[in-house]
Amino acid sequence: MYVLKGYYESVYNARWHHVVEVPGGEGMRMEVKEGKPPQPWTYRAVGYTLEKDDGVEQSGAERLRLMVLTSDKEWAYSWGWFKPIRDCYVNCEVERVWRIVKGDLTKWFSSHGRTDFEPRQRVLIGTPGIGKSMNAGSYLLYQLLQYDAEKLPVVLYVIGSKSFLLDKTSRTVTQYPTDEMSRSVISSLWQRGMKGYIIYDVAMKGTPPATTFAPPQWGMIVLTTPNENNFEGWRKHKGAAPIIINCPDRTDVKAMCFWEEHNGQVEEEEEKQAREQAKYWETVEERMDKVGPIPRCIFNESEYGIRLTAIGKAVKDINASNATDYMGVGRSKIWIDEYVSHTIVKFVRVQGVSGIEVGCNAPVSRSAMATITYHLTHMTPPVDVFNLLLHNSGCFLWVVFEYAGTAAFMNPHAVDIIQRKLTELQPEGRSRSRFSVLSDNPRGHPTRSQTLKKLSDNPARMNLECGVLYLPAVRNFPLVDALFFMQSPRKTLFGLQTTTAGGHHTQTSTVRLFKERVASYFNGWEEFARDMTWEIIYVQHADSTPIIDWQRCDDSANLTEAENREIAAFWGEKVHQYQVTVTAEM
Repeated sequence: MYVLKGYYESVYNARWHHVVEVPGGEGMRMEVKEGKPPQPWTYRAVGYTLEKDDGVEQSGAERLRLMVLTSDKEWAYSWGWFKPIRDCYVNCEVERVWRIVKGDLTKWFSSHGRTDFEPRQRVLIGTPGIGKSMNAGSYLLYQLLQYDAEKLPVVLYVIGSKSFLLDKTSRTVTQYPTDEMSRSVISSLWQRGMKGYIIYDVAMKGTPPATTFAPPQWGMIVLTTPNENNFEGWRKHKGAAPIIINCPDRTDVKAMCFWEEHNGQVEEEEEKQAREQAKYWETVEERMDKVGPIPRCIFNESEYGIRLTAIGKAVKDINASNATDYMGVGRSKIWIDEYVSHTIVKFVRVQGVSGIEVGCNAPVSRSAMATITYHLTHMTPPVDVFNLLLHNSGCFLWVVFEYAGTAAFMNPHAVDIIQRKLTELQPEGRSRSRFSVLSDNPRGHPTRSQTLKKLSDNPARMNLECGVLYLPAVRNFPLVDALFFMQSPRKTLFGLQTTTAGGHHTQTSTVRLFKERVASYFNGWEEFARDMTWEIIYVQHADSTPIIDWQRCDDSANLTEAENREIAAFWGEKVHQYQVTVTAEM
């Protein structure tokens, strides 16, 4: 054992900054501010857990996107590493973990001195590489040090073979080997009547905690990947409740980029700084489109290259017998580590029937989703992706809704139901209704998929084929999430847009960009597109707000008056719109 001088004060007195999104001339822009945010995130009870309450955010007001705590002597996660980590990123998911643990502490210390009261044990589960160890673990440590020292005098942080005892009375950090900590130190503290809380990080390929690691009168949270070998024995023995932490979302990652590029330059350098930040974000966003919102990979070029290669290899290992483990299907074993590669799936929080949060797998990115679908639909015999998604027990439709909503159009049984359930949306002034071409020729639906790769990667042009579902590999593809074509009874482009909102209007500039993108992918597009009508199908699930009105195509400030007029006329004359609700019962 030895004392780490100055480390307690470094963590306890960590400096605060926060990143906010504020209204600007061209939408929203990021700003870094010192100190704690005046308006932290708000959470509401959902079942037996908490979720962020987006309803309290005011339109047009600045929005908190990220909090950053800086410890000069690093955080416990990196103590002893060759690479110091001084910044702890706190997004709404990390804050949510603390709020849940804080609620447990409140119940614990409201037990009126009962000696038989056992505090709630927790297991924090998340996708590898998203920062649950560094960020969630470090933030829990910080907040536990701020907690009333008389009620909670000691906090332990355990990671692999290293353990750290943080004593609030002496304000010291003492390092022990983990086996000594579990064998004698914790027992000694407990026998002296002290209460403590343990953060136990099951490091990569680490050892799960022994069921006797801590006395039942102490609080404890285990940080782990979804590999049940890391925690399930301990969880069952302790009756520990899960906390599922989602991957950071796109805005979280953008705020991280902004913070990393922020360096306090003087005003005359702000324009250059803004250009550099935009370029950095563009690079990170492109990586995220391919490997998912995994900070370990998208902020490190070497890790990104390794992950990209691993994704390609993992897809080749998918077959009909194991495909469900990659595609959002909750099962009795949440992460089949023996053969499921975590490179192409992420772990997503859903609320179970009992109101307790549970997790399931989903494709880590849109690119991975498109690649998996292509692989499965080109097998011999081809795999029915829609049936795979929805007709296995435990599937949560909304998690993979974009995936399932488009895959439904490759399933003949689902198409038979869809073509009967299509509801036409008509603009004012259009008196005649028209059945969808899909209703007239349901057997013309796509039976396999093809990926539309990012145009900046210079993909070779392809011959346009009917009976193929084209899936863009990029998240921000304009206008639609997928498309396919039919020749009979009319030459028709089908654009599929999955949405949960009650409206999904577009702009003339988006329509023009869609036309340009599609023309760049296919040989002979100009000839094929002549005299072709469009059908836009808004695909929703049962919990969505149904779209019941014609979806407008509004003028864009980026186009001339004549261009706006031409595209608006095309939208009103050549485009037909339909809505359909996709359910697991199809």
